[in-house]
Amino acid sequence: MTSVSTSRRQGLNSSAAIKVACQVATTGNITLAALQTIDGVALASGDRVLVKDQTTTSENGIYVADTGNWSRDKDFDGAYDALEGTLVTVIHGNTLSATLWRVSTVSPVIGSALAFVQSSLSPADSNSVQFLQAGAGAVARTGQSKLREFVSITDFGCSPSETSVNNKTYIDACFAHAKATG
Repeated sequence: MTSVSTSRRQGLNSSAAIKVACQVATTGNITLAALQTIDGVALASGDRVLVKDQTTTSENGIYVADTGNWSRDKDFDGAYDALEGTLVTVIHGNTLSATLWRVSTVSPVIGSALAFVQSSLSPADSNSVQFLQAGAGAVARTGQSKLREFVSITDFGCSPSETSVNNKTYIDACFAHAKATG
């Protein structure tokens, strides 16, 4: 997925893959009007908010906070603004700071039921990411199997900047693993 943006918001994104980050995400149903505090953050006019927990799920989406009624932001108000898998980053919040969300609705239509699920690319996900080496005859593998080709003493807690004897335990653990796995 690529995301090409011609300007932060006014020029709109030419792709639905990754949206401009939101300041906060909702943690429950909210009123889509007036400045309020969401996830411990007092909103200012113009802040982008990922609204994802509305009782009426057709109200879910990306909104611009305002002193009056809120409106969907320009990159989340039209027919081609979201696809299943569209990603939204949340920057602030007491519980949802630095989180990533994705549209989980199959063939989403803005204004109909929309669902978001928390997403990430964690070490567990590396088993589902595919890696294909360039070149004829290369075989597709998981990212996890590729990453496990090499063992480093830092994988076992050794600090390259520390030269003390304490690292001996980590080095021994690394060698024991290498010996056991061949």
